[in-house]
Amino acid sequence: MSYALLGDIAFDVLNAPTALDEKHSATYAQHDVLSGRPRLQAIGNELTELTLNLNLHYMLGSVDGRYQELILAKENQQALALVLGFSQFKGYFVITDIQSQALYTDGRGNTLARDVSLTLKEFVGNQGQSLLGLALQLGANSPLGALLPAGAVKAINQTKALITKGVQLYHQTKRVINDVRNTVTLIKTLAHDPLAVLTQLPFALDSVGKAIGPLGEMLGLSNSFNALTKGIAGAQYFMRDIAEIADNLNVFESAFKQGLNDSELSEWFDVGVKALDDCDAALERLGEPVTQMTAWIVLREDNNEVRDE
Repeated sequence: MSYALLGDIAFDVLNAPTALDEKHSATYAQHDVLSGRPRLQAIGNELTELTLNLNLHYMLGSVDGRYQELILAKENQQALALVLGFSQFKGYFVITDIQSQALYTDGRGNTLARDVSLTLKEFVGNQGQSLLGLALQLGANSPLGALLPAGAVKAINQTKALITKGVQLYHQTKRVINDVRNTVTLIKTLAHDPLAVLTQLPFALDSVGKAIGPLGEMLGLSNSFNALTKGIAGAQYFMRDIAEIADNLNVFESAFKQGLNDSELSEWFDVGVKALDDCDAALERLGEPVTQMTAWIVLREDNNEVRDE
């Protein structure tokens, strides 16, 4: 479930491609000439138009009350700050069109959930008093944070921190393995010079050693990571592949340490190269999941199950 804020009205953004449509236009004057094609002269950019599919749910406050606030904002041509994902400020907009459908009501006729489609147009000018400063802060003091249970805010922050740590670790490990791969390639070209091979081995071992520590630290957080990221795209198999990379780097380290006592590129070298190849395969598998996890960080797409905790 992804939360957003329009003015002081909190809502859920539906997880669908039609949740947020944007239109950006520019105006040009066309000047005809005696011969040849017409010339264009830029006049300026048009106001941005957005179409939002929203879900008003009783767990974020009165559905009917917030729906009436949207209608009142349209009637008063009120400019509202739009914030997505807790911190992505889109700008100020006025509501030009509202379409709605009640999904669920209780026995007294109160609406429990309502789908709303809003057409917004960018507002340029003096906005007067706004909620922008508060809306950009996630926490108990923000209009949106105040609507969420303290446990939900804490869980969302913990989840974001763990996923950010995982994504950073992936990129750091990838850089280390690329560096080690270059060193291994150099060692292979020096096979005829045992002394030169010995001078290169410490570089490879030092790099791998620096990668194994952070990987082990991340694996120590496996239980928390798996519990908090349940249902988040890309996170399901992250720890499994991280564990495989850590295991293969340990194999590489053990094999290349043998090389310190055996400068000939014998079995230890082949074992280390095979372990490095297996690391590359795991990193390749992680490429798409890490992209999805990165997108979650950007969009703050917290899962229903995380929020319920």
